Amino acid sequence: MMFSSVVPLVQLQLKYLSNLGLQLIKWNAKRHQFFSTGSNQRNIRLVLGTLFVIVLNGFYTIFLQRHHARSLVQLFTAAFATALAITSTILCKPDPFVYLMNMTIQFEAKCFPKLESAPLWKIDYMSGWRLALWFCCWSTLLVSIVGPSCVIAITLYQPNLPPFLGSMLPIWENDTPCAAVMHMAVSLYQAWTLYVLGIAFSLAVGHIFFGILLSVTMYITSLTRTLGWNSSSKISKIGIQYYKQVEILISHLNYCFRPVVLPAILLYAIAVNILNGQI
Repeated sequence: MMFSSVVPLVQLQLKYLSNLGLQLIKWNAKRHQFFSTGSNQRNIRLVLGTLFVIVLNGFYTIFLQRHHARSLVQLFTAAFATALAITSTILCKPDPFVYLMNMTIQFEAKCFPKLESAPLWKIDYMSGWRLALWFCCWSTLLVSIVGPSCVIAITLYQPNLPPFLGSMLPIWENDTPCAAVMHMAVSLYQAWTLYVLGIAFSLAVGHIFFGILLSVTMYITSLTRTLGWNSSSKISKIGIQYYKQVEILISHLNYCFRPVVLPAILLYAIAVNILNGQI
């Protein structure tokens, strides 16, 4: 199967998030499904509040100050604004995403095996799609760790760079010992926030959105291949039921991602293109 084969990677991503103090979603091995815990609201408010402060600081720097790294500040501000919009959806209301993953798993267990398939699928066709999905999920897992680490390295190298929290403190070179301790404490807290942001963002966009989108594309392609392989011109009852179930899955995918996530990604792409034109 497709999405069911990468459930261990989703569990690993959730475990990393749990180790950071946000036990958002759990896996029930007996029922073979995910469920939301509804806990850690305090930590969620801390993360979203910190990101909101970083975004506000970025806009303040862009519009009211003249910084020598203006383009870099604009790029980080646009990235954090996009990440804030996307991560807030899954951190505050994880239930629709949990339901979407469970729908996909149940579809693969109950509906997909009933589809009349040509023998070639079981070797070349299915393995190709599964390889693409594994590449998507492993690269997402890697990005969720490497991406925040690179940003944290930038903040440590240049702690007063806006829009990060260190820019709201006195300059590091002119600090008193007490202020230096404040810089270190803020850097540690900011690093925690960035790791939570990276993992939650990668979970929502990489594993859930692109993972299920690849799976749904494979489901539809499998149906068209079945119709082409079947010599009968009539569509079977199983094929109609299969298509209706895929249609429900697509509707819930749109429900989860169309209101906030997709517009945020589009706006970020537009902002990056504009900044590239300025540079």
